[in-house]
Amino acid sequence: MPSMSEIYQHYAAEYDELVNHEDYQNNLGRTLHTLFDFNGKVVCEYGCGTGRLTKLYIEQAAQAYCYDREAHMLEQFQVNLAPHLPKISWGQLDNLAQPQIDQPVDIVIEGWSLGHTAVDHQAQMAEAVATIIRHCTAVAKPDGTLIFIETLGSNIATPRPPIPALADFYTLLEATYGFTRVVVKTDYRFPDVASAERIFSFFFGDQMARGIRERNSPLVEEFTGVWYKRLSS
Repeated sequence: MPSMSEIYQHYAAEYDELVNHEDYQNNLGRTLHTLFDFNGKVVCEYGCGTGRLTKLYIEQAAQAYCYDREAHMLEQFQVNLAPHLPKISWGQLDNLAQPQIDQPVDIVIEGWSLGHTAVDHQAQMAEAVATIIRHCTAVAKPDGTLIFIETLGSNIATPRPPIPALADFYTLLEATYGFTRVVVKTDYRFPDVASAERIFSFFFGDQMARGIRERNSPLVEEFTGVWYKRLSS
């Protein structure tokens, strides 16, 4: 099983195979468009990866600035978002760096990316998160919205942070920075149990694969958290 860093550096196709089975009921997409208005908006996205989150808003948005640390992921991003590239600017950027954007944006969004940064810097998590919030706020309009999307667990029946460091990150967002949390069911649906076991084991290891095998279902439960803050409130 490769590390998450190795996956993002070398395994974009395998990553796409996983996320293309995720949220088969489109609950996350419906939630985002219920809570937020993307129509005609300018968006800045951190950690865009291969574009799984970008696809959910780009048709409505007027323009998007999309960033990822890994060039490998951005190569697949350009393939996946090819019809929309005329209104997308993209580039390599670490999550702790501030994008150089020539206009303030309406929405700053990220999906399953800043959590990695918080965990990687858990010894100085408060400082890392403060840097992230400061940079996001700096590129947003005074009445803009920050939207952070992170995991609340896969192959489990009740939503919860998978590891203590993520629980600490989520607590910082809510208690220190005033973000509101919404929990979304984003279950995976695979063609069969063997496919679910194979794809999940590549990313999450043998223990996760055993859990899927024991449940013996091509549906894998997952929960996702949407944390958001409207800057004018």
